[in-house]
Amino acid sequence: MEEAPRRPRLLHALVALLAAPLTSQSDTGIASAPAGTWYCAGGCAARTGHTRTAPALTEPPTAWEFTLPEGSTFEGEPRVWRDVVLLCEKREGQRVLHLLDLEDGKPFCRPVPFATELPLATAIWGDIIVVRSGPQALRVLRLSRPVVEPVQHFNFSDPVSGHVLYGDELYVAAGKLFRMRPTQPKPLWAAGDGLVGAVSLSGERVLTFRRSNGDTNLRGFLRADGKARGNTELGAFEPDPAQELPMAVGGNRTFVGNGARLFEIQTLNVRAYRCAWLPLNHRSWWIGLEGRQGVLFRQIPGLLDTDTIVLADRKSHPELLSIKFAPSGASDAVYFGNLGFDIRTGNVLWRSKLGTVQRPIPVTGGVLLSPAENRVVVLRHRSGGDWRSRLAHKPASSPLPSTGKHSGAVMITDAGVQKRTTVTVSGSDRDSAKFSFGSGSSKRDLPGKAVTMLLDGKQKPIYWGGTPQAVAQGLTAWIEAQVDTEFIRLAKKSLATNDVPTIQRYMAEITQRGATRSDISEFKRNL
Repeated sequence: MEEAPRRPRLLHALVALLAAPLTSQSDTGIASAPAGTWYCAGGCAARTGHTRTAPALTEPPTAWEFTLPEGSTFEGEPRVWRDVVLLCEKREGQRVLHLLDLEDGKPFCRPVPFATELPLATAIWGDIIVVRSGPQALRVLRLSRPVVEPVQHFNFSDPVSGHVLYGDELYVAAGKLFRMRPTQPKPLWAAGDGLVGAVSLSGERVLTFRRSNGDTNLRGFLRADGKARGNTELGAFEPDPAQELPMAVGGNRTFVGNGARLFEIQTLNVRAYRCAWLPLNHRSWWIGLEGRQGVLFRQIPGLLDTDTIVLADRKSHPELLSIKFAPSGASDAVYFGNLGFDIRTGNVLWRSKLGTVQRPIPVTGGVLLSPAENRVVVLRHRSGGDWRSRLAHKPASSPLPSTGKHSGAVMITDAGVQKRTTVTVSGSDRDSAKFSFGSGSSKRDLPGKAVTMLLDGKQKPIYWGGTPQAVAQGLTAWIEAQVDTEFIRLAKKSLATNDVPTIQRYMAEITQRGATRSDISEFKRNL
Protein backbone atom coordinates (compact mmCIF):
# COMPACT_ATOMS: atom_id res chain seq x y z
CA MET A 1 0.00 0.00 0.00
CA GLU A 2 1.35 3.42 -0.93
CA GLU A 3 1.32 5.97 1.83
CA ALA A 4 -0.20 9.36 1.14
CA PRO A 5 1.08 11.73 3.81
CA ARG A 6 -0.39 15.18 3.95
CA ARG A 7 1.44 18.41 3.83
CA PRO A 8 0.40 20.38 6.91
CA ARG A 9 -0.47 24.03 6.45
CA LEU A 10 0.59 25.02 9.96
CA LEU A 11 3.41 23.61 12.04
CA HIS A 12 2.90 22.37 15.60
CA ALA A 13 -0.80 23.10 15.95
CA LEU A 14 -3.49 21.33 17.90
CA VAL A 15 -6.61 21.22 15.80
CA ALA A 16 -10.22 20.11 15.99
CA LEU A 17 -11.88 19.12 12.76
CA LEU A 18 -15.48 18.88 11.76
CA ALA A 19 -16.02 15.37 10.47
CA ALA A 20 -18.91 14.08 8.39
CA PRO A 21 -22.17 13.33 10.22
CA LEU A 22 -22.66 9.98 11.87
CA THR A 23 -23.87 7.41 9.41
CA SER A 24 -26.59 5.87 11.55
CA GLN A 25 -28.43 6.15 14.82
CA SER A 26 -26.59 3.06 16.02
CA ASP A 27 -23.29 4.91 15.60
CA THR A 28 -24.61 7.72 17.78
CA GLY A 29 -25.66 5.26 20.46
CA ILE A 30 -22.15 3.84 20.80
CA ALA A 31 -19.98 6.88 20.07
CA SER A 32 -20.03 8.14 23.68
CA ALA A 33 -19.82 6.44 27.03
CA PRO A 34 -22.85 6.96 29.31
CA ALA A 35 -22.45 9.71 31.87
CA GLY A 36 -20.23 8.71 34.76
CA THR A 37 -18.55 5.83 32.93
CA TRP A 38 -15.28 4.91 31.25
CA TYR A 39 -16.08 1.26 30.82
CA CYS A 40 -13.20 0.07 28.62
CA ALA A 41 -10.00 1.39 27.05
CA GLY A 42 -10.86 4.53 25.12
CA GLY A 43 -13.91 5.10 27.30
CA CYS A 44 -16.45 3.20 25.23
CA ALA A 45 -16.84 0.35 22.76
CA ALA A 46 -16.00 2.65 19.83
CA ARG A 47 -12.80 3.77 21.66
CA THR A 48 -13.65 7.42 20.91
CA GLY A 49 -12.12 8.86 24.08
CA HIS A 50 -15.33 10.78 24.71
CA THR A 51 -17.95 10.38 27.44
CA ARG A 52 -21.22 12.09 28.28
CA THR A 53 -20.01 12.80 31.80
CA ALA A 54 -20.68 16.44 32.68
CA PRO A 55 -17.42 18.41 32.65
CA ALA A 56 -15.77 20.15 35.57
CA LEU A 57 -15.95 23.80 34.50
CA THR A 58 -13.84 24.98 37.43
CA GLU A 59 -10.82 23.31 39.00
CA PRO A 60 -12.03 20.45 41.19
CA PRO A 61 -10.38 19.95 44.58
CA THR A 62 -8.51 16.79 45.52
CA ALA A 63 -11.01 14.23 46.81
CA TRP A 64 -8.66 11.30 47.49
CA GLU A 65 -5.60 9.46 46.21
CA PHE A 66 -4.46 5.86 46.04
CA THR A 67 -0.81 4.81 46.00
CA LEU A 68 0.67 1.37 45.37
CA PRO A 69 3.66 0.05 47.32
CA GLU A 70 7.12 0.49 45.83
CA GLY A 71 7.79 -2.00 43.06
CA SER A 72 4.20 -2.03 41.77
CA THR A 73 2.72 0.15 39.03
CA PHE A 74 -0.68 0.73 37.50
CA GLU A 75 -1.28 -0.75 34.07
CA GLY A 76 -3.70 0.52 31.44
CA GLU A 77 -6.36 3.18 31.73
CA PRO A 78 -8.47 3.18 34.89
CA ARG A 79 -12.07 2.10 34.34
CA VAL A 80 -15.10 3.79 35.87
CA TRP A 81 -18.73 2.79 36.19
CA ARG A 82 -20.75 5.36 38.14
CA ASP A 83 -19.31 5.17 41.67
CA VAL A 84 -16.88 2.29 41.00
CA VAL A 85 -13.25 2.91 40.00
CA LEU A 86 -11.24 -0.09 38.75
CA LEU A 87 -7.44 -0.04 38.77
CA CYS A 88 -5.11 -2.75 37.48
CA GLU A 89 -1.90 -3.25 39.46
CA LYS A 90 1.10 -4.80 37.75
CA ARG A 91 3.21 -6.99 40.02
CA GLU A 92 5.90 -9.50 39.17
CA GLY A 93 4.16 -12.61 37.89
CA GLN A 94 0.61 -11.38 38.47
CA ARG A 95 -1.99 -8.67 38.02
CA VAL A 96 -4.26 -7.37 40.78
CA LEU A 97 -7.63 -5.70 40.29
CA HIS A 98 -8.61 -2.96 42.77
CA LEU A 99 -12.22 -1.77 43.05
CA LEU A 100 -12.56 1.58 44.82
CA ASP A 101 -15.42 3.87 45.79
CA LEU A 102 -15.41 7.08 43.74
CA GLU A 103 -16.71 9.01 46.74
CA ASP A 104 -13.82 8.38 49.13
CA GLY A 105 -11.38 5.94 47.47
CA LYS A 106 -12.12 3.15 49.93
CA PRO A 107 -12.11 -0.44 48.61
CA PHE A 108 -15.44 -2.07 47.82
CA CYS A 109 -13.85 -5.47 48.39
CA ARG A 110 -10.52 -7.22 48.77
CA PRO A 111 -8.13 -6.88 45.78
CA VAL A 112 -8.62 -9.64 43.19
CA PRO A 113 -5.32 -11.28 42.02
CA PHE A 114 -4.73 -13.04 38.69
CA ALA A 115 -1.73 -15.22 37.87
CA THR A 116 -0.90 -13.68 34.49
CA GLU A 117 1.84 -11.59 32.89
CA LEU A 118 -0.61 -9.95 30.48
CA PRO A 119 -2.64 -6.78 31.02
CA LEU A 120 -6.14 -7.52 32.28
CA ALA A 121 -7.73 -5.23 29.64
CA THR A 122 -10.62 -4.77 32.06
CA ALA A 123 -14.13 -4.03 30.79
CA ILE A 124 -17.10 -3.22 33.02
CA TRP A 125 -20.80 -2.78 32.34
CA GLY A 126 -23.07 -2.39 35.33
CA ASP A 127 -22.05 -5.02 37.87
CA ILE A 128 -20.38 -7.29 35.26
CA ILE A 129 -16.59 -7.19 34.92
CA VAL A 130 -14.59 -9.03 32.23
CA VAL A 131 -10.80 -9.49 32.44
CA ARG A 132 -8.19 -11.41 30.49
CA SER A 133 -7.16 -13.82 33.23
CA GLY A 134 -4.57 -15.70 31.15
CA PRO A 135 -3.07 -15.89 27.66
CA GLN A 136 -6.04 -17.91 26.36
CA ALA A 137 -8.69 -17.15 28.95
CA LEU A 138 -11.31 -14.60 29.99
CA ARG A 139 -12.95 -14.45 33.37
CA VAL A 140 -16.31 -12.84 34.09
CA LEU A 141 -16.95 -11.45 37.57
CA ARG A 142 -19.92 -9.82 39.25
CA LEU A 143 -19.53 -7.05 41.81
CA SER A 144 -21.87 -7.99 44.66
CA ARG A 145 -20.76 -5.57 47.32
CA PRO A 146 -18.78 -6.25 49.41
CA VAL A 147 -17.50 -9.22 47.38
CA VAL A 148 -16.64 -10.07 43.78
CA GLU A 149 -18.24 -13.31 42.60
CA PRO A 150 -17.08 -15.51 39.67
CA VAL A 151 -19.67 -15.85 36.90
CA GLN A 152 -18.00 -17.52 33.88
CA HIS A 153 -14.58 -18.70 32.75
CA PHE A 154 -13.93 -18.85 29.00
CA ASN A 155 -11.02 -20.78 27.49
CA PHE A 156 -9.93 -20.38 23.86
CA SER A 157 -7.66 -22.42 21.60
CA ASP A 158 -5.80 -19.27 20.48
CA PRO A 159 -4.45 -16.35 22.50
CA VAL A 160 -6.97 -13.73 23.58
CA SER A 161 -5.66 -10.50 22.09
CA GLY A 162 -8.68 -8.23 22.44
CA HIS A 163 -12.19 -8.01 23.84
CA VAL A 164 -14.89 -5.42 24.42
CA LEU A 165 -18.07 -5.43 26.51
CA TYR A 166 -21.16 -3.43 25.51
CA GLY A 167 -24.31 -4.17 27.49
CA ASP A 168 -24.75 -7.93 27.29
CA GLU A 169 -22.59 -8.16 24.14
CA LEU A 170 -19.07 -9.52 24.66
CA TYR A 171 -16.77 -9.65 21.62
CA VAL A 172 -13.46 -11.51 21.78
CA ALA A 173 -10.62 -11.74 19.23
CA ALA A 174 -8.87 -15.08 19.74
CA GLY A 175 -7.94 -16.42 16.31
CA LYS A 176 -11.60 -16.13 15.41
CA LEU A 177 -13.94 -13.33 16.42
CA PHE A 178 -16.51 -14.50 18.96
CA ARG A 179 -19.72 -12.88 20.06
CA MET A 180 -20.74 -14.08 23.50
CA ARG A 181 -22.96 -13.23 26.41
CA PRO A 182 -20.86 -12.76 29.54
CA THR A 183 -23.14 -14.96 31.63
CA GLN A 184 -23.56 -17.82 29.12
CA PRO A 185 -20.96 -20.55 28.43
CA LYS A 186 -21.29 -20.87 24.63
CA PRO A 187 -20.67 -18.21 21.95
CA LEU A 188 -23.54 -16.88 19.84
CA TRP A 189 -21.32 -17.01 16.76
CA ALA A 190 -17.68 -17.27 15.66
CA ALA A 191 -16.27 -15.81 12.44
CA GLY A 192 -13.03 -15.24 10.56
CA ASP A 193 -9.53 -16.56 11.14
CA GLY A 194 -6.13 -15.12 12.01
CA LEU A 195 -7.82 -12.32 13.96
CA VAL A 196 -5.71 -10.47 16.50
CA GLY A 197 -5.69 -7.18 18.41
CA ALA A 198 -8.23 -4.87 19.98
CA VAL A 199 -11.93 -4.99 19.14
CA SER A 200 -14.10 -1.91 18.53
CA LEU A 201 -17.75 -1.37 17.66
CA SER A 202 -18.85 0.80 14.74
CA GLY A 203 -22.61 1.01 14.43
CA GLU A 204 -23.86 -2.40 13.28
CA ARG A 205 -20.33 -3.73 12.82
CA VAL A 206 -17.54 -4.98 15.03
CA LEU A 207 -13.96 -4.30 13.89
CA THR A 208 -10.69 -6.09 14.57
CA PHE A 209 -7.44 -6.98 12.77
CA ARG A 210 -6.31 -9.95 10.68
CA ARG A 211 -2.62 -10.83 10.30
CA SER A 212 -1.46 -12.97 7.36
CA ASN A 213 1.98 -13.31 5.72
CA GLY A 214 3.27 -10.18 7.44
CA ASP A 215 0.38 -7.97 6.32
CA THR A 216 -2.56 -6.61 8.30
CA ASN A 217 -6.16 -6.02 7.28
CA LEU A 218 -8.85 -4.24 9.26
CA ARG A 219 -11.85 -6.59 9.16
CA GLY A 220 -15.49 -5.82 9.85
CA PHE A 221 -18.26 -8.24 10.85
CA LEU A 222 -21.95 -7.71 11.46
CA ARG A 223 -22.75 -7.77 15.14
CA ALA A 224 -26.02 -9.59 14.53
CA ASP A 225 -24.71 -12.73 12.81
CA GLY A 226 -20.95 -12.42 12.24
CA LYS A 227 -21.14 -12.04 8.46
CA ALA A 228 -18.12 -10.28 6.95
CA ARG A 229 -18.71 -6.58 6.23
CA GLY A 230 -15.58 -4.68 5.29
CA ASN A 231 -11.90 -5.37 4.64
CA THR A 232 -9.22 -2.65 4.51
CA GLU A 233 -5.56 -3.39 3.74
CA LEU A 234 -3.04 -1.77 6.10
CA GLY A 235 0.12 -3.32 4.67
CA ALA A 236 2.92 -4.05 7.12
CA PHE A 237 1.17 -2.30 10.01
CA GLU A 238 1.41 -4.64 12.99
CA PRO A 239 -1.08 -4.32 15.85
CA ASP A 240 0.39 -4.97 19.26
CA PRO A 241 -1.74 -7.62 21.02
CA ALA A 242 -0.81 -6.09 24.38
CA GLN A 243 -1.82 -2.57 23.33
CA GLU A 244 -5.17 -1.57 24.78
CA LEU A 245 -6.08 1.17 22.36
CA PRO A 246 -4.97 0.87 18.71
CA MET A 247 -8.29 1.98 17.19
CA ALA A 248 -10.85 4.82 17.40
CA VAL A 249 -14.14 4.83 15.49
CA GLY A 250 -16.51 7.71 14.87
CA GLY A 251 -18.96 8.54 12.08
CA ASN A 252 -17.57 7.25 8.79
CA ARG A 253 -13.95 7.35 9.94
CA THR A 254 -11.67 4.89 11.69
CA PHE A 255 -8.18 5.63 12.99
CA VAL A 256 -5.78 2.82 13.87
CA GLY A 257 -2.28 3.15 15.28
CA ASN A 258 0.46 1.27 17.12
CA GLY A 259 2.25 4.15 18.82
CA ALA A 260 4.41 4.93 15.78
CA ARG A 261 2.18 4.87 12.72
CA LEU A 262 -1.38 6.09 12.38
CA PHE A 263 -3.83 5.22 9.62
CA GLU A 264 -6.95 7.19 8.76
CA ILE A 265 -9.56 5.01 7.05
CA GLN A 266 -12.58 6.57 5.35
CA THR A 267 -14.64 4.64 2.83
CA LEU A 268 -11.99 3.48 0.31
CA ASN A 269 -9.32 5.97 1.35
CA VAL A 270 -6.39 5.00 3.58
CA ARG A 271 -3.81 7.58 4.69
CA ALA A 272 -0.75 6.91 6.81
CA TYR A 273 0.96 9.26 9.29
CA ARG A 274 3.36 9.36 12.19
CA CYS A 275 1.63 10.12 15.47
CA ALA A 276 2.14 9.32 19.14
CA TRP A 277 -1.55 9.01 20.07
CA LEU A 278 -4.94 8.35 18.54
CA PRO A 279 -7.15 11.37 17.87
CA LEU A 280 -10.14 12.08 20.07
CA ASN A 281 -13.62 11.82 18.58
CA HIS A 282 -15.90 14.42 20.15
CA ARG A 283 -19.41 14.17 18.73
CA SER A 284 -18.89 15.38 15.14
CA TRP A 285 -15.29 16.50 15.72
CA TRP A 286 -11.91 14.82 15.58
CA ILE A 287 -9.11 16.36 17.63
CA GLY A 288 -5.50 15.63 16.75
CA LEU A 289 -2.03 17.09 16.32
CA GLU A 290 -0.26 18.28 13.19
CA GLY A 291 3.31 19.09 12.25
CA ARG A 292 6.27 17.37 13.83
CA GLN A 293 4.21 16.31 16.85
CA GLY A 294 1.45 14.61 14.87
CA VAL A 295 -0.85 15.19 11.93
CA LEU A 296 -3.58 17.52 10.78
CA PHE A 297 -6.90 15.77 10.30
CA ARG A 298 -9.37 17.51 8.02
CA GLN A 299 -12.92 16.79 7.01
CA ILE A 300 -13.05 14.67 3.87
CA PRO A 301 -16.62 14.66 2.52
CA GLY A 302 -15.50 12.78 -0.57
CA LEU A 303 -14.09 15.61 -2.65
CA LEU A 304 -11.82 18.10 -0.92
CA ASP A 305 -10.37 18.75 2.50
CA THR A 306 -12.35 21.46 4.26
CA ASP A 307 -12.00 23.79 7.21
CA THR A 308 -10.17 23.14 10.44
CA ILE A 309 -10.23 25.06 13.68
CA VAL A 310 -6.90 25.64 15.36
CA LEU A 311 -7.19 25.16 19.10
CA ALA A 312 -3.53 25.74 19.94
CA ASP A 313 -0.29 26.72 18.26
CA ARG A 314 3.07 28.20 19.25
CA LYS A 315 1.43 31.45 20.34
CA SER A 316 -1.81 30.18 21.83
CA HIS A 317 -1.77 27.43 24.48
CA PRO A 318 1.61 26.03 23.35
CA GLU A 319 1.66 23.75 26.40
CA LEU A 320 -1.00 21.59 24.74
CA LEU A 321 1.39 20.66 21.97
CA SER A 322 3.71 18.70 24.25
CA ILE A 323 1.23 16.10 25.50
CA LYS A 324 2.43 12.53 24.98
CA PHE A 325 -0.93 10.79 25.36
CA ALA A 326 -4.45 11.24 24.08
CA PRO A 327 -6.82 13.73 25.70
CA SER A 328 -10.27 12.71 26.91
CA GLY A 329 -13.63 14.35 26.32
CA ALA A 330 -16.34 15.11 28.87
CA SER A 331 -19.38 16.56 27.15
CA ASP A 332 -18.13 19.84 25.62
CA ALA A 333 -14.87 19.99 27.55
CA VAL A 334 -11.62 18.18 26.83
CA TYR A 335 -9.04 17.23 29.45
CA PHE A 336 -5.53 17.72 28.11
CA GLY A 337 -3.31 16.25 30.79
CA ASN A 338 -3.88 18.33 33.90
CA LEU A 339 -6.09 21.04 32.45
CA GLY A 340 -9.69 21.43 31.37
CA PHE A 341 -10.24 23.00 27.95
CA ASP A 342 -13.40 24.26 26.22
CA ILE A 343 -12.99 23.19 22.61
CA ARG A 344 -15.85 25.40 21.45
CA THR A 345 -14.18 28.62 22.57
CA GLY A 346 -10.52 27.71 22.83
CA ASN A 347 -10.45 28.75 26.49
CA VAL A 348 -8.64 26.97 29.32
CA LEU A 349 -11.27 26.30 31.98
CA TRP A 350 -8.84 25.37 34.76
CA ARG A 351 -5.37 24.01 35.35
CA SER A 352 -4.26 21.65 38.13
CA LYS A 353 -0.85 21.78 39.77
CA LEU A 354 -0.75 18.00 39.54
CA GLY A 355 0.82 16.41 36.51
CA THR A 356 -0.24 13.13 34.94
CA VAL A 357 1.72 10.36 33.22
CA GLN A 358 -1.22 8.98 31.25
CA ARG A 359 -4.60 9.93 29.84
CA PRO A 360 -6.90 11.74 32.30
CA ILE A 361 -10.15 9.90 32.97
CA PRO A 362 -13.42 11.86 33.39
CA VAL A 363 -15.46 10.98 36.48
CA THR A 364 -18.67 12.44 37.84
CA GLY A 365 -17.78 15.90 39.12
CA GLY A 366 -14.16 15.89 38.02
CA VAL A 367 -11.26 13.88 36.67
CA LEU A 368 -8.86 11.08 37.66
CA LEU A 369 -5.17 11.88 37.14
CA SER A 370 -2.06 9.71 37.43
CA PRO A 371 0.80 11.87 38.79
CA ALA A 372 3.08 8.81 38.95
CA GLU A 373 3.06 5.24 37.67
CA ASN A 374 2.04 3.98 41.11
CA ARG A 375 -0.30 6.81 42.15
CA VAL A 376 -3.74 8.04 41.12
CA VAL A 377 -5.53 11.14 42.37
CA VAL A 378 -9.22 11.96 41.98
CA LEU A 379 -10.04 15.67 41.66
CA ARG A 380 -13.74 16.08 42.20
CA HIS A 381 -16.50 18.50 43.11
CA ARG A 382 -18.71 16.65 45.56
CA SER A 383 -21.93 18.09 44.11
CA GLY A 384 -20.99 17.46 40.48
CA GLY A 385 -19.05 20.66 40.06
CA ASP A 386 -20.77 22.64 37.33
CA TRP A 387 -23.92 24.57 36.59
CA ARG A 388 -25.59 21.60 34.86
CA SER A 389 -25.49 19.62 38.09
CA ARG A 390 -26.68 22.56 40.16
CA LEU A 391 -29.44 23.30 37.68
CA ALA A 392 -30.95 19.87 38.20
CA HIS A 393 -31.95 20.97 41.70
CA LYS A 394 -33.53 24.26 40.57
CA PRO A 395 -37.19 24.76 39.63
CA ALA A 396 -37.91 24.84 35.90
CA SER A 397 -39.14 28.42 36.20
CA SER A 398 -35.68 29.86 36.92
CA PRO A 399 -35.91 33.50 35.77
CA LEU A 400 -33.32 35.73 34.20
CA PRO A 401 -31.11 37.50 36.72
CA SER A 402 -33.75 39.90 38.08
CA THR A 403 -35.08 42.88 36.16
CA GLY A 404 -33.00 45.74 34.84
CA LYS A 405 -29.83 45.52 32.78
CA HIS A 406 -26.80 43.31 33.31
CA SER A 407 -23.60 43.18 31.27
CA GLY A 408 -21.04 40.46 30.75
CA ALA A 409 -18.60 38.97 28.25
CA VAL A 410 -19.47 36.40 25.62
CA MET A 411 -17.82 34.46 22.79
CA ILE A 412 -19.97 34.46 19.65
CA THR A 413 -19.54 32.98 16.20
CA ASP A 414 -19.98 35.64 13.53
CA ALA A 415 -19.56 34.67 9.86
CA GLY A 416 -17.53 31.66 10.92
CA VAL A 417 -15.17 33.69 13.12
CA GLN A 418 -15.17 33.47 16.91
CA LYS A 419 -15.27 36.89 18.55
CA ARG A 420 -15.28 38.06 22.12
CA THR A 421 -17.74 40.86 22.74
CA THR A 422 -19.99 42.31 25.44
CA VAL A 423 -23.62 41.48 25.99
CA THR A 424 -26.28 43.45 27.84
CA VAL A 425 -29.29 41.53 29.12
CA SER A 426 -32.60 43.12 30.06
CA GLY A 427 -35.97 41.63 30.95
CA SER A 428 -37.03 38.82 33.22
CA ASP A 429 -38.84 36.25 31.07
CA ARG A 430 -38.75 34.59 27.65
CA ASP A 431 -40.98 37.12 25.91
CA SER A 432 -39.63 40.36 27.34
CA ALA A 433 -35.92 39.51 27.34
CA LYS A 434 -33.71 41.59 25.06
CA PHE A 435 -30.03 41.18 24.33
CA SER A 436 -27.56 43.69 22.93
CA PHE A 437 -24.28 42.36 21.53
CA GLY A 438 -21.29 44.64 21.00
CA SER A 439 -21.33 48.42 21.05
CA GLY A 440 -21.29 51.40 18.72
CA SER A 441 -21.74 50.66 15.01
CA SER A 442 -21.33 46.91 15.59
CA LYS A 443 -24.10 46.75 18.17
CA ARG A 444 -26.87 44.23 17.52
CA ASP A 445 -30.13 44.02 19.42
CA LEU A 446 -31.89 40.67 19.52
CA PRO A 447 -35.04 39.43 21.27
CA GLY A 448 -34.83 36.58 23.74
CA LYS A 449 -36.16 33.95 21.33
CA ALA A 450 -33.51 34.78 18.74
CA VAL A 451 -30.77 34.44 21.31
CA THR A 452 -32.19 31.10 22.37
CA MET A 453 -31.70 29.93 18.81
CA LEU A 454 -28.21 31.35 18.78
CA LEU A 455 -27.43 29.40 21.90
CA ASP A 456 -28.69 26.10 20.53
CA GLY A 457 -28.21 26.53 16.78
CA LYS A 458 -25.07 26.53 14.65
CA GLN A 459 -24.17 30.09 15.56
CA LYS A 460 -24.23 30.44 19.28
CA PRO A 461 -22.55 32.29 22.11
CA ILE A 462 -20.94 29.38 23.83
CA TYR A 463 -19.02 30.84 26.70
CA TRP A 464 -20.21 33.26 29.36
CA GLY A 465 -17.90 35.06 31.73
CA GLY A 466 -17.00 38.47 33.06
CA THR A 467 -19.19 40.45 35.41
CA PRO A 468 -21.71 40.36 36.83
CA GLN A 469 -21.68 36.60 37.40
CA ALA A 470 -25.47 36.67 37.46
CA VAL A 471 -25.46 37.10 33.68
CA ALA A 472 -23.73 33.78 33.18
CA GLN A 473 -25.56 31.78 35.83
CA GLY A 474 -29.00 33.30 35.37
CA LEU A 475 -29.04 33.25 31.58
CA THR A 476 -27.78 29.68 31.39
CA ALA A 477 -30.32 28.49 33.96
CA TRP A 478 -33.09 30.31 32.11
CA ILE A 479 -32.20 28.78 28.73
CA GLU A 480 -32.01 25.30 30.25
CA ALA A 481 -35.29 25.84 32.07
CA GLN A 482 -37.10 26.48 28.78
CA VAL A 483 -35.72 23.25 27.36
CA ASP A 484 -36.67 21.30 30.48
CA THR A 485 -40.19 22.73 30.49
CA GLU A 486 -40.81 21.74 26.87
CA PHE A 487 -39.30 18.32 27.42
CA ILE A 488 -41.58 17.67 30.38
CA ARG A 489 -44.60 18.64 28.29
CA LEU A 490 -43.58 16.24 25.53
CA ALA A 491 -42.84 13.53 28.06
CA LYS A 492 -46.35 13.82 29.49
CA LYS A 493 -47.79 13.62 25.98
CA SER A 494 -45.77 10.51 25.28
CA LEU A 495 -46.91 8.86 28.50
CA ALA A 496 -50.51 9.76 27.73
CA THR A 497 -50.27 7.79 24.49
CA ASN A 498 -48.70 4.84 26.34
CA ASP A 499 -45.47 5.23 24.37
CA VAL A 500 -43.47 4.12 27.40
CA PRO A 501 -40.34 2.84 25.56
CA THR A 502 -39.88 6.18 23.79
CA ILE A 503 -40.13 8.22 26.93
CA GLN A 504 -37.84 5.86 28.83
CA ARG A 505 -35.20 6.09 26.11
CA TYR A 506 -35.28 9.85 25.96
CA MET A 507 -35.43 10.26 29.70
CA ALA A 508 -32.22 8.21 29.87
CA GLU A 509 -30.60 10.36 27.19
CA ILE A 510 -31.55 13.61 28.87
CA THR A 511 -30.47 12.35 32.26
CA GLN A 512 -27.05 11.48 30.86
CA ARG A 513 -26.20 14.61 28.92
CA GLY A 514 -28.86 17.31 29.42
CA ALA A 515 -31.46 18.49 26.93
CA THR A 516 -30.74 20.70 23.93
CA ARG A 517 -33.01 22.04 21.21
CA SER A 518 -31.82 19.30 18.88
CA ASP A 519 -32.86 16.74 21.50
CA ILE A 520 -36.32 18.28 21.63
CA SER A 521 -36.61 18.27 17.84
CA GLU A 522 -35.61 14.62 17.71
CA PHE A 523 -38.06 13.79 20.46
CA LYS A 524 -40.86 15.46 18.50
CA ARG A 525 -40.00 13.45 15.40
CA ASN A 526 -40.25 10.23 17.36
CA LEU A 527 -43.64 10.93 18.93
